[in-house]
Amino acid sequence: MTGGVDEILKDLIARVGQVRRWLLALSVLRIAALGLACVSLYIGGYAWLDHHVRFGTFGRVLSLVLFLALSAVGLYFIVRVLRRDMTYANAANYIEGRHSFDQQLVAAVEYYEGRSDYPYSKALAAQLVRQVDFAARGCRFDSMIEKWQGYLLAGFVLLCACVVGLFVRQNVLFISSYLTRLLRPFSAVEPAPATVLESRTGDVVAGVDMPVTFEAQVEGRVPESGSLVLTPLDPNDANDSSKAVGERIELTRTTDSEGRTLLTATKSFDAPGRFEYRFETPGARSDSHELHVCELPSIERVTAKVFPPGAPQGGADRDGGEASEAQGQPYEVELTDKPLAVLPHSRVELTAQASTALREATMVGPNGQPVTRSLGGENRFGFEFTADKSSSIRLSAVSSEGLPGGEPREFQVVLKSNERPEFKLVSPEGDCLATDVASIPIAFEVTDDFGLERAELVCELPGREPVVLESVSPQGGRNTLMTAVLELEQHELHVGDAVLFYARARDVNAGHRPA
Repeated sequence: MTGGVDEILKDLIARVGQVRRWLLALSVLRIAALGLACVSLYIGGYAWLDHHVRFGTFGRVLSLVLFLALSAVGLYFIVRVLRRDMTYANAANYIEGRHSFDQQLVAAVEYYEGRSDYPYSKALAAQLVRQVDFAARGCRFDSMIEKWQGYLLAGFVLLCACVVGLFVRQNVLFISSYLTRLLRPFSAVEPAPATVLESRTGDVVAGVDMPVTFEAQVEGRVPESGSLVLTPLDPNDANDSSKAVGERIELTRTTDSEGRTLLTATKSFDAPGRFEYRFETPGARSDSHELHVCELPSIERVTAKVFPPGAPQGGADRDGGEASEAQGQPYEVELTDKPLAVLPHSRVELTAQASTALREATMVGPNGQPVTRSLGGENRFGFEFTADKSSSIRLSAVSSEGLPGGEPREFQVVLKSNERPEFKLVSPEGDCLATDVASIPIAFEVTDDFGLERAELVCELPGREPVVLESVSPQGGRNTLMTAVLELEQHELHVGDAVLFYARARDVNAGHRPA
């Protein structure tokens, strides 16, 4: 008989135990929610007060004592609540409060918890257990628990933990400094400074349509939001921007490789201008800096003055008299996309015209080494090199504001051999018939890539030696025009005679060529 009562009692206690576990879980969740809220409020309130009041040692000690006292009181009540909710009797009372069994369920649970020294009749207790079991058949004790409260409390605790964790992560310097001041009141820990914004970009020079990234470092408390204020400067009064309307751009919060918090914004400008910019957050403002938007410097025109080997340098004239070997004269060429053809070992002087005033210019010569020249605001510059091999020349410039140009302008230099002069008959158009008293105008155009030493217009009459009608010395010039009028009546010609005329020339390196 006793064995049957024990089985009934164990089954009854198991059903009550399900309620006990739920009640204990609800209590733990309530304690977690309340404890998280109280600790967060106390530490947050202390940090806010200490930030504004700056407690001394006495205030910090008093705050710590109060925190420990409140923690001790809270811990005392937590232990009491948990010890109460861990008993089966508390669960039985909860069930009796939802469904009355005339306190028989409570009495049965008390009998179970104190059977070894139960002061009353065990026979009556066994009868009581049977009565309760009969009355509780078909009744689910755990259905009396409002389980939705548990799920709601669990979600609330998780949400609060996420919010607190995110806040601490974003304000770790602020929270850690004041928590250290609270827990170590005698330490020399200084309060966290107020939010300080320091521009890392400083004064900026940017080109039109060039993206500009503005960056500020945050010291102290990290703000929730911030903005970049751009104010155009009046070119007539750059020191007074109070009346100008500023543009506000939302800042993005980032973290650099060293863990420092940064506020950044990126913007491009479609026209030149001068601006003043600063960073602003609730309660903080950075120093103002200047932004100068200007056109990118470009190289508009480049000319090359070529000095062939042996040519007079620096515009000096050759010595008088016939030279044993011809010399070419310097000549100028405007550089385009076509390669610059020069004789080997020619000296080339480059002169470039830029679109704006320049601080400096750089040339990467045939040897691949850059050469930089300071210009001090000029928009013209020059370099020189010797063409010993085919190569490329790259020119780049930096504006007077310090803004580098785009891609360097590149030119190709190729070495070319000295070809013979070329001739063109201008007048007459070819062979012609004439009377013995006619006047024949003769004109030849002679050109050479690298300069002419001498050119002659020659006429050969029947049975006579060649006669030079015109002789010129271009002194290294690259082209010349020779003209003469052949008076046939002066040469006693007869019908049927043939007169031969032609031009011949000598360039700076090649021999003469008759035409």
